[in-house]
Amino acid sequence: MTQKIVVGQELDYESVDELREIGEQFPETRDGKVLGLLERDNEKDLWEEANYKRGLFTEKNGEDILTGIVSDNKNRFVLHDFGDITDYLCDAVEALKDEHDFSFEGQVKTSETMHRYTNEGVFNGLEINPGEVDDPINVGVKITSGNDGQKATEGQYFEERLVCENGMTMPVDVMSVRQTHHDELDPTMFHKLANSVVENAEMVEDRYSQMKEIELDSEWTAFEFLEHK
Repeated sequence: MTQKIVVGQELDYESVDELREIGEQFPETRDGKVLGLLERDNEKDLWEEANYKRGLFTEKNGEDILTGIVSDNKNRFVLHDFGDITDYLCDAVEALKDEHDFSFEGQVKTSETMHRYTNEGVFNGLEINPGEVDDPINVGVKITSGNDGQKATEGQYFEERLVCENGMTMPVDVMSVRQTHHDELDPTMFHKLANSVVENAEMVEDRYSQMKEIELDSEWTAFEFLEHK
């Protein structure tokens, strides 16, 4: 794989290995000072450091760019590295392959200033097919995060469902997990999200089968009633 992470780019992946390679290419995010302009002067502006804030910087085209301004108190803001988020998701998805046969593909997006991250992946082979007709529901996960001091790290398990009579489908969130920047990133959150994909798919198909049996029982009862009326 030759794709290189560029700030503000959208990168497609067709396997967990390709996604892991993307995660390894994220530029490092570093701490820096935040300065406030106290007085503007034609000869020399007067600046003062905001000692209760810290800046987060990353690299773009060989230059540092500001990613976010956050609290200088490490108990109030802990950086969630986008490379770590990607790696933890890869670990969680790979753990499912011991018992399930599927492929994982999707797309990673980053904002122009690298302050937002989105990763949306679909599980091919774990589709929900609730019924006799081959019309599966695609299932996947969406991870979002931000290092601008406003966006937590979140994960949604979604199902692509019919939303319009013309056949258009859209991802519909089924369950979600969330972690704020008050704590270090927890890898178990991603395992919980990935496991929910398998558990919910099996639950939906089981419930459909039960509903179908009830429907058949009801039809047979109605038929007997008409026959003996």
